[in-house]
Amino acid sequence: VDDFKDKLIGKKVLIVDDNHANRMSLCNTILTLKMLPTNCSSAQEALIYLQNQIEFDVGLIDIQMPNTNGVELAQKIKGISNMPIIALSSLGEYADSPSLFSFFLVKPVKKELLIKTMLQAMNLLNGNELHQTMKLNNNKNFQMKKENGNRNLEILVVEDNFTNQKVIVEMLHKLGYPSVDIASDGYSAYDKFKEKEYQLILLD
Repeated sequence: VDDFKDKLIGKKVLIVDDNHANRMSLCNTILTLKMLPTNCSSAQEALIYLQNQIEFDVGLIDIQMPNTNGVELAQKIKGISNMPIIALSSLGEYADSPSLFSFFLVKPVKKELLIKTMLQAMNLLNGNELHQTMKLNNNKNFQMKKENGNRNLEILVVEDNFTNQKVIVEMLHKLGYPSVDIASDGYSAYDKFKEKEYQLILLD
């Protein structure tokens, strides 16, 4: 992938994530590639740029955001821009919205995989170059839906934002995990953990 990353130099990237740490981590990665990032903490902020006809070469959009989530934002973007969009999620693919996104990646995303995905999303690789990067397709970031065949997991989600709670539970249900409990803080999570044995705990 390093052989082709120079193709990304100067490309404009729209980053949309309500989490400051995630946003800055992505921004730093983009800057090391000599790309031009624009950081937005909300869908509303991103739409201001796009509605003012500011163009981007690719978008990196978090799925789990309050108020207007990543899927809703992508729907609005498609009405005003042909920019390819890469969806970022802590929980894997958002299976009901494949037409909105060029790719789905699970956070945290390895730099090498992000480079390859952006190259593909922007169609910057010819056939031979694409073939050389295809080995990365076996990366775990693309395989969450295939792993853990046991769909009867007891899952506890610790999240204080009500909107995020709804989105996470809905996504887990769509991925085939029906048994999901919610705790809004560490104290209630501890109480629930004492009452039930969980196989998976997702922490904000």
